[in-house]
Amino acid sequence: MLRFPLPLPRRLLSQSIAVAFLIVAAGCGSQQAPDAVVGESDLPSANTVANPNEQSLAQQIADVEASQSERIFLNAPVVDSDLTQLAQLESLSDLLLDGGAVTDAGIAAIVTCPNLKHLRLRFSPIGDDGLRQIAQLKDLEILNLPHSACTAAGIGELADLPKLRQLRLGSDRATAEICQAISRLESLRSLHLIDIPVDDENLLRLADLKNLRSLYIDGGRVSDAGWQALFAKRSDLHVHIDQTHHDLDPGKHDPDH
Repeated sequence: MLRFPLPLPRRLLSQSIAVAFLIVAAGCGSQQAPDAVVGESDLPSANTVANPNEQSLAQQIADVEASQSERIFLNAPVVDSDLTQLAQLESLSDLLLDGGAVTDAGIAAIVTCPNLKHLRLRFSPIGDDGLRQIAQLKDLEILNLPHSACTAAGIGELADLPKLRQLRLGSDRATAEICQAISRLESLRSLHLIDIPVDDENLLRLADLKNLRSLYIDGGRVSDAGWQALFAKRSDLHVHIDQTHHDLDPGKHDPDH
């Protein structure tokens, strides 16, 4: 967050906010602002769209049902009760919900979409029961839960997902044991952990994932010796720490990383 010691003129303040937005959106090397979890009672329906260029949930569902789209993407707030509209959308491939607060109760509707490949739920405290349900989505390839409330037990359920290749995870209930559970997800190619207590020992466990090619860690507990041991074991691994390439990352000069 940018802080200013004195009030700024309106035009200068607007310019500063715009610059801050560009920094956050820039990608590699940027710091992402923390997200606040919002309660369901504070949110309007997902069919109320703040952005006039964004279709409502109902409109996007209609497009999927008409085979005009395989994707639902919403910044508008979504809560559990909205998700009953998703029932058995067989053509839905990508469900990306970036606003609202979906809970384990809402997952029940999501898992009725049998061909889902990409699931992203931001601001959503998905717990172990939710992950147990998500494990029914056998075609799932990408799972993004940056604000979950799961433990190692819930992550263990994901071992039943044979096609899962990308996991992005944050959890306010995570312990070091969650890394042990992740290390058994053998199909993973990309892993991004947010404020998960990754230490030296568990970092090397993650390195045992033979298909892993990309590892992002924000807020871990790895020492310099731990990173040295990682790259001695996996010199091929593309690694970011806190949104920045690790100095030993072999791909740090690759424009595609």
